[in-house]
Amino acid sequence: MHSRDCAGLFKPGPLTYTAHYDFDAEVTVVKDLVWCPGMGNPTFDSPLELLGAFTAGTLLMCEIDGVQYGSTDAYMDPSPSTFLPPDMASKAEPRIYYPDGPRFTMDGRTVSWMGWDLHVDLHGLFGMVVSNLRYQGERIAYEMHATEFSAVYSGASSKKDVFYSDGGYEMGNCATTLKVGLQCPDEAIFLPAMGYDSGYLWGGAMAETDKAICIFEAPKNKALYQHAQMRYEGMPDSSLMVRTVLTVDNYDYTQTFELGLTGDFHWHMELSGYAVGSYVIPDAPASIKSDMFGALLAKSAVGSLHTHSAGYKFDLDIGGTANTFAVKTLNYGPVPEAYAASGEPSIDLAGVAYASPDTYYYKTEKITSEGSWDMDGDMTWTSPDSCVTSTPGSTFVVKSDAVNKFGQPRGYVIDVPLGQYQMLPEGNKYLHLQNFTKCSVLVTQQNDADIEAVSMDVFGNLYPKHAEAGHDVSQFVDGQNLESVDLVLYAHSTKPHWVRTEDVPVPTTMGGPISFSPTNFFDINPFKHMPGVIKEGSTCKVTGK
Repeated sequence: MHSRDCAGLFKPGPLTYTAHYDFDAEVTVVKDLVWCPGMGNPTFDSPLELLGAFTAGTLLMCEIDGVQYGSTDAYMDPSPSTFLPPDMASKAEPRIYYPDGPRFTMDGRTVSWMGWDLHVDLHGLFGMVVSNLRYQGERIAYEMHATEFSAVYSGASSKKDVFYSDGGYEMGNCATTLKVGLQCPDEAIFLPAMGYDSGYLWGGAMAETDKAICIFEAPKNKALYQHAQMRYEGMPDSSLMVRTVLTVDNYDYTQTFELGLTGDFHWHMELSGYAVGSYVIPDAPASIKSDMFGALLAKSAVGSLHTHSAGYKFDLDIGGTANTFAVKTLNYGPVPEAYAASGEPSIDLAGVAYASPDTYYYKTEKITSEGSWDMDGDMTWTSPDSCVTSTPGSTFVVKSDAVNKFGQPRGYVIDVPLGQYQMLPEGNKYLHLQNFTKCSVLVTQQNDADIEAVSMDVFGNLYPKHAEAGHDVSQFVDGQNLESVDLVLYAHSTKPHWVRTEDVPVPTTMGGPISFSPTNFFDINPFKHMPGVIKEGSTCKVTGK
């Protein structure tokens, strides 16, 4: 067993500073150092000046919270329960079991389950990659994977200068060893992965993680469908899960690819880890009121407000490679206006009777061209035609030129969570590292020259530089046609994290999925051909009953 050495912990010290990389001298320059901010110490131009003041005894000192800065193990490890009855605390949690064995099969790294088959692997930069996703033998996606997980920090300290590009830290090489009963159930199947221990760039050695990916089926503890008193009252819902965990310094990113019984699939990114904070003077009135950035986590530490952004690439083949992207927007208005929204030819209202003059309806707008990325350098950014944003009432659809038996285009709906829009102003030195966050979905025509949506060569906060050609989404948009072509979507969601006391010792897992569901893709819902009754299993392997 091997676990990649990518984990880390942060405890805020009473020091702020600025840093930049001098490309000519090839050194990192640290300056503007303030020891115990708020105590009245001067600003030092270099670490040597600060050390000189300490040696001379002229440096004013401050206190730190000894509990937080004590043993990390004691601070973070679970403690005996103070409120659960002993018999409750000693019992095992619920588990998953397969009464008749697993319903999925494995052939190397190809997984088959309930009409689905896919190839799954780990990439050293992106993490989990799903390729050749097919349902009932028909390909739906050529390739899907994460493009970047990033975090931008805030606060009245050096933390506001911190930008983390986890892709730049080779997040795929940070796959951790999964544990039965924690991330994966007892009967999960595990796959190994090769990668560089602590990252190739950091001089890591090639190593194998034997339990880097797990595959399992899990009940969803609800009915997939039901209608009481009918012949088939319903069937229980379940999903196939493919999971890996990437531990990049102070955060764990759980990647889960989920397949459903109705042709739906979902990309989950959930995170947990070690909250980052900034130093404050203990018990000072200003420290207690610092909740614009986060809550006090200790007497000398306040949480640092930051954003979490996740980007993904989806190379879809919906009913073939002749696809078109459309945005459907919910409207309410006059019936003639609603009928006109169907496009050409418009529907003839002659002989149509209705009492209410208004109705709900969807208006559809096709995205016909990539447009152009605004790179003029001024302080106003104009989004390209192919950059769309999730809003209440909007629906994203990829439609095929192929039609179902009723003549309707076969398609899939893409549901991207409503997230925080990009707030960095034009001209911000880190914004070019966050171009992928400007759109909920960026629609492009497939192009082999589009290599990386976010350059893995650009990382850290010391020396941001612009990516090479083909290594940023801003370079993928060049006016190409988007009607009836092979489409590649770049989707993203951003969540602000205001650190709270409940994030200690670590935050609970958080994050939502990007979901795909069929719309007119099938002639009838696939569950029609699934088992229509609840099967009684054989002996339970755990209890023997």
